Amino acid sequence: MISLTLFSIYLIALAFVPPMAHLGYPLAVGLTLPITLLALLRGVRGQKAIDLILPVALFALLLEPFNGCDTSQGLYWLFLGPGVGFIFGLTLGRILHRMFSLRRAGLFAALLVITSLTAAGWRLYIEPQLFSYEAFFGIWHGPIYDEWVVIKGSFIAFRLSLLLLALSMYWASKRPSIPAGIVVALCFVTTLPGWYLGDRQTLNEVLDQRLESEGVVIFHQRGDQHRREAQSILSQALFERADLTKILQSEVTAPPVTIWLYPSRATKGRLIGAHGVIIARPWQREIHMHGTQKPDPYLRHEMVHVLGADLAGGPFGVPLDPLPDTGLIEGLAVALGPHDREISLQGAAAGMLDQGRLPKVQDLFSVRFSLGHGRRSYRAAGAFLQFIAREQGWKTVMDAYRKGGLKRSGLDLEKLENRWHQMLKKHPPELGARRALIRGYSGHSILKRACPNEVQAAWRHAQTSEDIPSDERERRYRQVMALSGNCRPLASLADRYHRLGDVEGQLRIENEMLARGASQRDLGRLFMRRADAASKRGDREESRQHLARALATAPPPHRYRGLLIRWLLRDDLENLQRVGAYLTTSDRKVQEGLAEAFTAAYRSAPNPSRPAIAYLLARWYSIKGHLDLAENWSRRAHPLPPTLAQERLRFSAQLAERREVPCLALERWQALAQISPADRDLLPQRSGLLAYRHPEVSRCGIAPAAPLR
Repeated sequence: MISLTLFSIYLIALAFVPPMAHLGYPLAVGLTLPITLLALLRGVRGQKAIDLILPVALFALLLEPFNGCDTSQGLYWLFLGPGVGFIFGLTLGRILHRMFSLRRAGLFAALLVITSLTAAGWRLYIEPQLFSYEAFFGIWHGPIYDEWVVIKGSFIAFRLSLLLLALSMYWASKRPSIPAGIVVALCFVTTLPGWYLGDRQTLNEVLDQRLESEGVVIFHQRGDQHRREAQSILSQALFERADLTKILQSEVTAPPVTIWLYPSRATKGRLIGAHGVIIARPWQREIHMHGTQKPDPYLRHEMVHVLGADLAGGPFGVPLDPLPDTGLIEGLAVALGPHDREISLQGAAAGMLDQGRLPKVQDLFSVRFSLGHGRRSYRAAGAFLQFIAREQGWKTVMDAYRKGGLKRSGLDLEKLENRWHQMLKKHPPELGARRALIRGYSGHSILKRACPNEVQAAWRHAQTSEDIPSDERERRYRQVMALSGNCRPLASLADRYHRLGDVEGQLRIENEMLARGASQRDLGRLFMRRADAASKRGDREESRQHLARALATAPPPHRYRGLLIRWLLRDDLENLQRVGAYLTTSDRKVQEGLAEAFTAAYRSAPNPSRPAIAYLLARWYSIKGHLDLAENWSRRAHPLPPTLAQERLRFSAQLAERREVPCLALERWQALAQISPADRDLLPQRSGLLAYRHPEVSRCGIAPAAPLR
């Protein structure tokens, strides 16, 4: 009765955690270990365990009809996790009960559990894979950055092999014999995780090429393109390591940093379990990444984690007090490696403070960090550490890292937080801040999202490339809307009808969006598409009206390139017709023909249209690799609205880097930093990387960026 009561109380507590208040992966993780151990305990004591199923059944029957997301998938998780665990634990316990006294059976069971869990933990520690399978806890997917956790065939095979082992042990206990013992031994061998999980050797078979320079080693896949990408990453990594070594005051002679460069996010997800994120393992001085951009905006963040291990020491290379100070770990990486080009660190913190969403400092630098909204927690911690560094220098932050946590540093965090808030209240508004805050800093923390895993699964179900009837696809999109609770799936469905040329279906869904109250972003796209349709019919006035409605859906910082360019061309019907087709088609031949038409029409176009046409052509020739032509057109793209002008300046700086004109690139990056606080945050690493790759930058005659203290 005690175990049943405690288990029931545990289930009631889970009912108040939204991700676990329905059948699915989170609930399977939360239930498998407790129910397996309780079944094992009941078996060891020779007691029945069927009553443990009752509270789980009541939990599902009472909550699933109200909170259910994907019940069929949830039932699979329930069987493979807690279900198989219950059968295995009870069978193992019953056999131990028959073989030993109660005391010895309990000790042997405890030894088995501790050994199995320790082996799984050790494997997670030494092998690069982030996910793990184990007999008692079932599955650990690792940090749910990607949200969607699919039931892999390897996990199904592992749990079925465990079920087979339980059945073979039960059979052998009923009919002891040598053949029965051999069957049990064979079944036991099939349950070893090594059959189902990869290891470092698996990575070496895929990433079999090695590129090395002083302090950095890169493993990449065979092929010229992969080698060029690895060389680009190596150049950036060498600079980041040298630059961060000075700031972090770490050992110059420390062991090299190893970078595993995967050819795609899908390959990385299959091999180590993280699809869309870059992962650092500080205690092994490793970074696991797939290429994103050049230079990669996330490499510096992970390099901070790896080099920070020299400061923190210990078995994990992170500050421990006695638990990891996640706010300090991630905050330092964000402060030294900001990668958001839309809004600065302090700008993001100021926006969150204004909206009442800025986390408290005491929550940021405690275990509560991981329970909050990921992006808000990361950026707020980084902004606070950046504020401390500006007041007292980076040495104060590094000392806290060495001591194991910010709360051990002796700083008066409450007074610092008050001064920080006063500074944030005076922070000037940034262009694009509102859009960035809406896109990246809204939403709920993972413990408050009802169906994060199921929503992602439903999206993939709706967006499948399979040829399915239109009615069935629309039903799937509406299922996503029911799970997510917003109109974004309708907007995606309208986009699909637009691409397919189904005008009737598009208008029907768009009218429903208007009736339901879609987001400003989706309404902007809706009116923009209607403007394209009107211009295609030659109705200039209707096109202008729809463009005006699109602009009215959000303030200027929320407007994006396609909309602004259309507005600049609003009086030039011929080019307005072209731009709609140019920006929406994915056919490169059609785009090329339209680009030639833009080039021919440029001289005769009205003055407001010329900068827009020039900017489109600059980006087109950049994509084609004609960099000198792109530079020529980029210089003509003036004047432009503020957001577009800022984007064009960033584009021209990147273009100068690609053309290997470092002095011009540095001049443009510095000009961009004068008008964009987010780019001001990034200027030190951009200028430093330029100087590392092009030493002649020191002779450019341009004042370099102020170094970090």
